[in-house]
Amino acid sequence: ASALATFSPSRPPVNMLREARVPMALGTDFSANSLMPSMQTAIDLAVYLYGLTPLEAIAAATVNAAVSLGLNDVGSLEPGYAADLVVWDLERPSEFGYQWGRDRALVVVKGGRALRRELP
Repeated sequence: ASALATFSPSRPPVNMLREARVPMALGTDFSANSLMPSMQTAIDLAVYLYGLTPLEAIAAATVNAAVSLGLNDVGSLEPGYAADLVVWDLERPSEFGYQWGRDRALVVVKGGRALRRELP
């Protein structure tokens, strides 16, 4: 069986949430049973399985996730915000959800310091 078969057959009501303009958030550590250690995979699944656009999924993983946790100085690139970010190896955001199994992070910056740099 496919690894995707292990996911619940029920889907979040993405279209209803979108039409009601409810901010959607993604996370990777919801419970002790979470099998999702990778935010990149969470974004890919949101696009592939749940029908979020790549830009909706990126917002759900960044600014919307921060707001959902009451964090007011992270989640977007703005003056005075903590500058943790990832530079992805993508031509365009629409590539999220279609390149499974490959770590596409070229550079990870945490606290203004580059932690990783790999060339493809």
